[in-house]
Amino acid sequence: MEDRKLSGWNNRPLIRASVESFTTENELRGKGIRGNGRSYGDACLNDRLISMLGHRETCSVENGELTVSSGFLLKDVVETCVRNGCFFPVIPGTQFVTVGGMVAADVHGKNHPNNGTIGRWIKNITLQLPTGETANCSPTENSELFHATIGGMGLTGLILEVCFHLEPLKSTRLTQQATAFTKFNELVLALDHSKSEFAVGWLDFLNRESFLLLEADFTAEKTNAQLNFQLPKPKINIPKTGINFVYPFLMKIYNQRYKRSMLKNKVASVSDYFFPLDNIGNWNRLYGRKGFIQYQFVLPKINVIEQFESIFQCINAHSCKPLLAVLKRHGDLVSPGIVSFPLEGYSLALDFRFQPQLTAMIAELDELVTNFGGRIYLAKDHLLQAHHFERMYPSVGRFKTAIQEINPSGLTTLLGKRLNLVPHMKQQIVIIGANSEVGILCAHRYRDLGYEVVLVGHKPHELPTEGFQVIQLDLLQFDVTVLADLNPEMVLFTAGRLGDNDRSVSGEELDEVITVNFTAQAKIASFFAMQFKKRGHGVLVGVSSVAAVRGKASTVVYGAAKAGFDTYLSGMRNYLYSHGVRVLTIRPGFINSKMTAHMPLPAKLTASPAQVADTIVRHSLNGKRSIVYVKAIWRPIMFIIRHIPEPLFKKMKW
Repeated sequence: MEDRKLSGWNNRPLIRASVESFTTENELRGKGIRGNGRSYGDACLNDRLISMLGHRETCSVENGELTVSSGFLLKDVVETCVRNGCFFPVIPGTQFVTVGGMVAADVHGKNHPNNGTIGRWIKNITLQLPTGETANCSPTENSELFHATIGGMGLTGLILEVCFHLEPLKSTRLTQQATAFTKFNELVLALDHSKSEFAVGWLDFLNRESFLLLEADFTAEKTNAQLNFQLPKPKINIPKTGINFVYPFLMKIYNQRYKRSMLKNKVASVSDYFFPLDNIGNWNRLYGRKGFIQYQFVLPKINVIEQFESIFQCINAHSCKPLLAVLKRHGDLVSPGIVSFPLEGYSLALDFRFQPQLTAMIAELDELVTNFGGRIYLAKDHLLQAHHFERMYPSVGRFKTAIQEINPSGLTTLLGKRLNLVPHMKQQIVIIGANSEVGILCAHRYRDLGYEVVLVGHKPHELPTEGFQVIQLDLLQFDVTVLADLNPEMVLFTAGRLGDNDRSVSGEELDEVITVNFTAQAKIASFFAMQFKKRGHGVLVGVSSVAAVRGKASTVVYGAAKAGFDTYLSGMRNYLYSHGVRVLTIRPGFINSKMTAHMPLPAKLTASPAQVADTIVRHSLNGKRSIVYVKAIWRPIMFIIRHIPEPLFKKMKW
């Protein structure tokens, strides 16, 4: 077993994991599966992993069928097929993905209208189940397991061996044609009418009037088996420098040269046509330490031009220019995979170098894609939330049922946890101060969205137990290690103690008010923050107060404690930002709750606990802001209060 730092191919998220090589004796409980790490997200990430790269027992062709172990790369597969006079029917964008990875992602290529996804070409799969048993599955044998494994992101078991149907070898060279357009709708129309075997669209977002239709077909001359056929090695290798070399002004020059080059019709080899980026070894390192995000989504054909324009407007509003963009047409060939990505329509893959505003933008794009009836490619994602996933994939209920039966408490991945696929994979949300009205309301809302919710409070007998885990913890006296067994994706702090102002100022309640509102919550937040920092993701949400903005006579110690917690959250936000951890501050204003029942509160400035809970849940899951006021009117009010001169402010009675 080896302890390593790992990430997706896009260098995000970066985690530390223990990796062991595959054997038939592996214990699968709590572990994930990793191939060659070419997915652009968290599908092959977990704190404990089994590497399938060494599983290479067979790779042979007989009677037009390929039988191959899951650890072989597509490179090995293509070479074996060509040497036997056949060709692999579905080719994704890299030769360095494993067979198991291709099946788990149900990959597609530039010929989807003709050949569909790889799942359509699978005859049968040999699978090692989480129980340790071996099962053969096909469209007629263990069929539900077969359908769940194709596109199932490695959550049904270890793919040991796959048998594929192949196509006869036409050639190892392709003729390429490129046609330029100045409008996006012209490109879509041309792609829709293309008769070529392989066709994609190319977009230059750095020059919105630059579009190409790239078509290719195998050359006409008959090609027999080539016994010595080999795909070339990368021409250059990018060293691990951590420096970002991909800047818009450089990509603008590159795109112009690329366009001129592609407009010259030419004959290309299999390697140059299908795997152009593989000519540069470790090309992902060009994006530097922060990496990049590839956002790939598909939209149905109806109203697709208008929908793409809405997507483009959202991207432009965030000033995030994708440096590479590829458009594909998807036909009506349905994959046997339950949650396969393609649907009849158009997909767009966008490469963004990482920027702070990307996460918020992608949350907005996810909502647009969902509303348009589209979906996100799971193999390219690590940001999609469970509620969007369930709306995008109508068959998700069937998929969850299949996984629950096959894998009740075994394999797991960060993706499985993030999308709450089955109970033992659900994302965990911990609520500190769950006895508060806001805490309880948030708990029910998160639970109803499919999250595993842990309630931490000082009066556990007053907390609901149905559907929740309950932990007793008194913020005035506790040992943080009682929370050590938790593995949350989000920690929400809703604890609060107003106290009596005079008793707090005199010192009688000072320690309690400061401890509950600041130091105890900060101690717990730091405990989980270090976990989040290490694994490269997580969310901290703290309920602060408008009293934190400026001290006032009526809440001297309470305001000071909230100000301390507010400033702590601000500092942690900056400290954890580069590690992929989000920190959100909620400033509710007045809340009509038990704590303020004795106070005369102005109705227009007062929120109900339900309003506060709705705001917390919405912004914690999808929001882009760092500081959120529950009632918008508080933002200008606090701006004014912050700038009132001190001689005048101290005379105010409030």
